[in-house]
Amino acid sequence: NLSTHTSPKKLIAATTLSILNKILITLPEFFFGLAIDVVLNAHQPMLTQWGIIGNNHQLVFLASCIAVIWFLASLVYYFEMLLWQGYVQKLQHTLRMKVYACLAQHPTLPKKIGNAVSIINDDINHIEHFFRFAAHEAIHLVVGTLIIGGIYFYCAPLIGIIALVPLPFVVILSVQFHNKLQLQFLLVRNQAGTLATHITQDLTAEKLQDMKLEQESLRYHDIALATAKTNALFNPLINMVIAVGIIGTLLVSGYYTLQGQLTPGMFSIIFLQTQRLLWPFARTAQLID
Repeated sequence: NLSTHTSPKKLIAATTLSILNKILITLPEFFFGLAIDVVLNAHQPMLTQWGIIGNNHQLVFLASCIAVIWFLASLVYYFEMLLWQGYVQKLQHTLRMKVYACLAQHPTLPKKIGNAVSIINDDINHIEHFFRFAAHEAIHLVVGTLIIGGIYFYCAPLIGIIALVPLPFVVILSVQFHNKLQLQFLLVRNQAGTLATHITQDLTAEKLQDMKLEQESLRYHDIALATAKTNALFNPLINMVIAVGIIGTLLVSGYYTLQGQLTPGMFSIIFLQTQRLLWPFARTAQLID
């Protein structure tokens, strides 16, 4: 039970800060849009309804809000990364000790020593990358979708539907590529263990077998290259799907603006938030990886 060794409170605190950080970095686009509204619609900007009179005062107010938000976002990000790093280092230490204890009692350890070294060193070290980047990105992805999607459906349901149309296709493609990559990465991992075992045994016996090593290395090269080709195909496909949502949102919100149903500032907010909503899904390939 790892929860007794890895401080779940620290994990909860890190997750909470990741959510707060995503909320904060989503806000500046709204103030950018309001600033555009002040400049292009100087006689009747939206901020007048908030009781802030005078275009100069309104711009100073918006600039101050953006400065405060970015400062808070940077501060939250700093503590967020510290918490994630503290949690993951403790998790890695706990896993390393538990895995080592299990391997030490394994009867076939001498035959798979390279595999054991890969697990204790490489595999457990990859957990740090996952928690520092993938977990962080996944939380931002979910929170951003809920916040921005909710705002769209409240303010402009049609635009919200168009912006979210690509998401089911992104999910379907992600599942398909996940299933395919899972098998390929398993093959890569097994071959990496075989190669590490061969190298370790040769060095321990002080008897190097160049031909055998070359065969194993070339086999790893072929398997890893096939996996990389599959992985490389995923991102362009996702980008094309996302582009459809962004273009659709641009056309519809632009039409509403020309018809006077949206202000230029609101158009800017919608377009900027659409990109913030959809482009993070282009990183789903890295999350799956």
